[in-house]
Amino acid sequence: MKINFPLGVASTLRRAKSKRPRLQRIFLAILLLCSMQANAQFAENFDNPSRPLLIRGRGDCRTTDGVFRSQSAYACFGDETLRNCRITFSARAPKDAEQVQIWAGFRAANRFDRYVLGMKGGLQDDLYLSRMGYMGADELLSLSPLDFHPETGVWYRFRIETCRNRIRVFLNDEQLPRIDVEDANAGLAPQGYVTLGGGWITTEFDSLRIEPLDETALDNIPVRTYATVVPANAKENRRQAERASYTPVALDRLPSGRSEIALDGHWLFLPDYEVKGVRPEKPETGDQNWHVMTVPSFWNPIRIWLHGETMNQGKFPKGVSDTYYQQETARCEAYTFDYKKIKAAWYRQWIDLPQGMENKTVELQFDAVSKMADIYVNGVLVASHTGMFGEIKTDITKYLKAGKNLIAAYVVKDYAGDSGKSEEPDYYTIARLDEHPEKAKELEASATVTGKMLKDIAHGFYGGNPAGIWQPVKLIVASRIKIDDVFIRPTLDGASFEVTVKNYSGQKQNISLSTDIFEKETNHLFYSETSLSKIALKAGEERVLSYAVQGLQPRLWSPQSPSLYDFTFKIRTAKGAEEDAFTVRSGFRTFEVKDGLFHLNGKPYWLRGGNHTPFALAPNDATLANSFYQIMKAGNIDVTRTHTSPYNKLWVNAADENGIGISHEGTWPWLMINASMPDSTLIRMWADEYLSLLKKYRNHPSILFWTINNEMKFYDNEPNPAKRQLKMTIISDVVKRIREIDPTRPISFDSNYRRNEAKLGKAFYEGIDDGDIDDVHSYINWYDHTLFKQFNGEFQRDHKNEGRPLISQEMSTGYPNNETGHPTRFYTLVHQNPQTLVGYEAYAFGNPDYFLKTQAFITGELAEALRRSSDRASGIIHFALLTWFRNVYDAKNIEPYPAYYAMQRALQPALVSAELWGRNFYAGEKLPARICVV
Repeated sequence: MKINFPLGVASTLRRAKSKRPRLQRIFLAILLLCSMQANAQFAENFDNPSRPLLIRGRGDCRTTDGVFRSQSAYACFGDETLRNCRITFSARAPKDAEQVQIWAGFRAANRFDRYVLGMKGGLQDDLYLSRMGYMGADELLSLSPLDFHPETGVWYRFRIETCRNRIRVFLNDEQLPRIDVEDANAGLAPQGYVTLGGGWITTEFDSLRIEPLDETALDNIPVRTYATVVPANAKENRRQAERASYTPVALDRLPSGRSEIALDGHWLFLPDYEVKGVRPEKPETGDQNWHVMTVPSFWNPIRIWLHGETMNQGKFPKGVSDTYYQQETARCEAYTFDYKKIKAAWYRQWIDLPQGMENKTVELQFDAVSKMADIYVNGVLVASHTGMFGEIKTDITKYLKAGKNLIAAYVVKDYAGDSGKSEEPDYYTIARLDEHPEKAKELEASATVTGKMLKDIAHGFYGGNPAGIWQPVKLIVASRIKIDDVFIRPTLDGASFEVTVKNYSGQKQNISLSTDIFEKETNHLFYSETSLSKIALKAGEERVLSYAVQGLQPRLWSPQSPSLYDFTFKIRTAKGAEEDAFTVRSGFRTFEVKDGLFHLNGKPYWLRGGNHTPFALAPNDATLANSFYQIMKAGNIDVTRTHTSPYNKLWVNAADENGIGISHEGTWPWLMINASMPDSTLIRMWADEYLSLLKKYRNHPSILFWTINNEMKFYDNEPNPAKRQLKMTIISDVVKRIREIDPTRPISFDSNYRRNEAKLGKAFYEGIDDGDIDDVHSYINWYDHTLFKQFNGEFQRDHKNEGRPLISQEMSTGYPNNETGHPTRFYTLVHQNPQTLVGYEAYAFGNPDYFLKTQAFITGELAEALRRSSDRASGIIHFALLTWFRNVYDAKNIEPYPAYYAMQRALQPALVSAELWGRNFYAGEKLPARICVV
């Protein structure tokens, strides 16, 4: 007969087995059973400091002052056969602790097969439940944000109920659990001890109780978890208050010259599910029941790369920043509408204009709308655009009037919800064809975009189907004869100019064009001249005027000295009256390829870079842009990459001013990777939109070179040779178009592309323009081999093609998270990379200092090794820069991790050669003046 003894009985009997006869053991079991209460509870109040503890790990576990204290190690309680039970205990972080980190567990068979529960305070306020398992069986089961901030010195009561594969976790005296999950893989940790402790912050425990439960005890209890109750009418009350406070934009007087009117701020907003038989674009349609939305912003949470990517079938964020993820969720849940239901939405902005506007031209500019937009002015469709990053510019002069005017935007997120399976055009697109025959060509192009295609439209690394007017909006009021565009092509002693002018008046005009150049820092007039005169423009004519200026002695722009100039171009009539003045802030500098190296302003230049800033997390935060760039500069990081999401004007302008060089990357990572081939319409739309960005930003001196996309890799992984050739031709054609738009900068064919004639043969490249740069991505000591294999020039030995600069735009050594400094959760639980560096300390309960210091050492050593031993290469942009900081998304509270300081040392302008440093250091001599400047 087999007897299942509860809790500590079974282990006691096993220990007694070899020492006592069978009858004595049975008698002992009866005594043990009788000694326990009727409910067979295990109780421990920690009032006996001499009672022995079963301890796991290297750390401090002891009973003192009536509590159990733990740091780093944990203690086991109960029995190794414990399975279905209710566990209760109290815990706190001492008052003088750095933060609250309470860790416990159950069904602990050993260090690797057990459940782990944590209450995380500090910068991450949540409950964390995971199952740990040997040989890659780790799994995150729940991450439940807390609606309070755990405080040190405060006792918290925990109750855990676990039966078969169901787990419920309660806090304090709450009636509903904070966590209620079923673990489909509970068999990987079926039974074992209860554990207390294990976190790196000292924690105190008291009043442990373990009560056996029948395995069916939770079967008839419905799944229902704790939630903060919001009054039913709270959102409607707030909507009414916000709507009452909305005021139109008002232009009080007619501007005398060119003027920009920002339309950012509060717009009226109507989700599609609330549109009921009305025409929102029509001015006569009322809007008192509309919501208020901030522009620019997305109407759904920002989900990008590790800050928004998810794991476990999309249930949990990957863990580079739980706090940012939760903040974005909270931002959107605070709306007065349900953002999750929206497939499309209407925006409205009312504008009051003064008399005399008929004598002006008015251009409406949306810097970017995601993903599909129709723009209306006073009920008339004036522009349509499909894409996430492209600029919408349209002349709306003839649609405006003095007094009240309405700008409306219809923005489409998707046609078929999140599934994106619909192959039918949008119903609204079809309707527009009937109403606006004059826009037939433009609208028919957008009508070919099906629901599935719209979901796939180039969106960089942004996930979650981003939607909304997410970049600034403005009106440009100018003369009827105006400058529409300028392209500055700088040299070291001057520049050539292409100025696009247009006569919007109804009659012929004779004009002259002058050029004034002011030093931005001092506002000193550096150059002034009437560049062209006696220019005759027909009514409605647009013309590109070209000329050059030489013999100047400007201050050159470089990351070390970011000198900027304001180039002002003025149109005057034949009588000398000024019609328009158009100012472009730019700089004098050259960046080119010579002898297989980069040359900045005629001198060889090595990229000392860090790849991935927090732009995508806060695209409209000017304070963050400037603060982060200044932190980069202080860390000797001069160059970055716009990694899959090209910057907006705000971040590019800040780069110009702070001296940050940019690799401007395209918007479709992994385009045509392996054997994939998207619809040709989408590829054409991507190319056109990306090329429009080049034209928009080509005057910015901070942009050093163009990079087509991230890791397309079809040149290596496409199995069909003919298809590979076709893909090369498609991207080659884009390269050729880039050279036409901007012949002043080098081009990277793809981030991670390296010409490989040895594999593909010279004939493969006939007729192909594969850019100017070779770029090799590598993850030394993360996915790839050890950093100690990079000390003798292996990087350039293995990858250098003569005549082509060799760089790496992605050289990564791992990712700390932005709150605690632990390695990003996904890599610990799924890839298990961090464990190879710091072992057990990689987990969320381990001491993050171990990973931070190890990762900093590897990162700094690798950076120094690559600089010292790669004299024929052209630079490294290390990855991922935004993970080298705590609070990277918060300009006021950014705090560097050790990796930042390691890179600050490794990227210092004067780097002493390793041989020279070692010889003098170990000899106790002073370093000579001869050092290697890189």
